[in-house]
Amino acid sequence: LSCDAEGDLDEEELRGGLGDVFGERRVACLRTLERLATGCRGEFATIWDEDAKMVPSLEGNRRTATLYRMEKKRVLDLAIEALHKEAELAKKGGGLPFAVTGLRG
Repeated sequence: LSCDAEGDLDEEELRGGLGDVFGERRVACLRTLERLATGCRGEFATIWDEDAKMVPSLEGNRRTATLYRMEKKRVLDLAIEALHKEAELAKKGGGLPFAVTGLRG
């Protein structure tokens, strides 16, 4: 996620997921995930409010699909917000663990 080339990635180093990544590399990984989620969020042709206005007039599969799409948008929005907050926190604390910094998130 934070490598310029696939060959730069050490899979052993990332076995624990982002919990084992600190400092600038952690911030870079979180920002990459945030950009990917934002890109996914931008793929929808309508915004949540437009979908919400349509729901009362829809029936059957169209209604189900619209409600599903609304939920996907909500989940993506929550993920984007969480990734942004975590990246800002990692940036402030250098992404170091509590045992090193003494700071709690």
